[in-house]
Amino acid sequence: MRLLEYDSLKSCEYIIRDFQKNENINLFFTYEWMSLWKQYFAPNDKEKILVFQEDNKTIGFAPMVYHQHKIISVFIYRFFGTRCSNYISLPVLEGQEKELYNEVFRYFEKLKDGVLFRIDDINDRTIDYSVLRKRNGGKCFFQYDCPYTTTDVPWEAFFKNHYIKSKKRSELKSFANKLSRVGKVEIIRVKSAKDYEKYKDLIEQTFFIHKMRFQNVINSSKYSEEAFSDFYRSIMDEFSKMGLLDLSLLCIDGIVVSFVLAFRQNRTLIDYIPGFHIGFQRYSLGHIHLMEIFRYLTEDDSISYFDFSKGVSIYKEKWADGATFNYSFLFCIGKNPIAKLLAFYINQITKLKLYGREKGWNNKIKHLLGCLKKKDIVKSKSSKLIPCGRIPESAQAIPYSFSKLMVLPFSVQSTVLDGLYYGKQITFFEQGGYICYIQLTDELYQLR
Repeated sequence: MRLLEYDSLKSCEYIIRDFQKNENINLFFTYEWMSLWKQYFAPNDKEKILVFQEDNKTIGFAPMVYHQHKIISVFIYRFFGTRCSNYISLPVLEGQEKELYNEVFRYFEKLKDGVLFRIDDINDRTIDYSVLRKRNGGKCFFQYDCPYTTTDVPWEAFFKNHYIKSKKRSELKSFANKLSRVGKVEIIRVKSAKDYEKYKDLIEQTFFIHKMRFQNVINSSKYSEEAFSDFYRSIMDEFSKMGLLDLSLLCIDGIVVSFVLAFRQNRTLIDYIPGFHIGFQRYSLGHIHLMEIFRYLTEDDSISYFDFSKGVSIYKEKWADGATFNYSFLFCIGKNPIAKLLAFYINQITKLKLYGREKGWNNKIKHLLGCLKKKDIVKSKSSKLIPCGRIPESAQAIPYSFSKLMVLPFSVQSTVLDGLYYGKQITFFEQGGYICYIQLTDELYQLR
């Protein structure tokens, strides 16, 4: 086996592109994903790409980034995409996984300085997990449950399987009917490059929805943060050209109120980032959207599984048929005592984080940090609805429309949406070109 060593992704671009063109590799190890991830999420890390060949044919590659610890002479290596790639598996010809991992470790063993090799998001269904679990000298940690559901069954059978009681099925359908009171409901599925260009304006709305949804929480995806949003715009653009994108938009009167950004890996659709308008709490909007997604997936013969990705929640448990599990590994390579000490420290921190997640501490800490760092969008744009007795003669009644509602402060949106949920008739009143009064059946309010 021949080893080719490169110090940048760009220098071996032609090799990686040629390999991914001919082999079915992990989507998170495509050149498009890795080059964008490096630019936005690891701009200061150095690169090391090991390419392995036999008879001048590439059989796989190990794309890594690394940095040297600021105080001690220890290098920490990790794969491209760490903490953004939901599932990692080495891009290699089938059956060569063990040999390539052996070659990677041999490479590290030849280095003079101490090396720590961190590997995240290895799923227990992969050969990578079997190979790394059997390897001596490393620590293995459980990371996440990864729920999934099977979609290659008829819709009615699928629906009854997950909503066994007819009362629950009727309840969800009732939520969908109530949503139609708000406006015309439409599901748009963005898959191709043509779709992406056509619906660019709608896609832009997903960033604001996400920002509102996670405004006071530290969100690891950073989807709606200005410094990282262009990463997602670019990756959606690239993946739409490659047939790997499946973005579902739930719109009301042409305005996005819920989205599910998913990526395709063979016959599996991986739920990557979801989000919904927080004013629709009563409508069970997430379940309605998923119901419509599963309705069309059960009719799509090219998809067999919908993977909810990392982490558990009530809505995932409702729709899931089972779960796989993600693990992380840490290997200390070489006899450097300082490297071993650092590995011990990282192991203890990792255990503490996992314990905190199990106890629910991590979410509370994220929320606290989010409140300290972020501006509360909802409160900063809030306005009070004050009950009033009558409407001035100068005010003009105009019909309710969802588009007019969406330009009003969030607190007003929430009140009106709740009113629609309970079947109330909505009328807006304009004065001086602005909506100043809102009538919910027999209740009259003034905006202040």
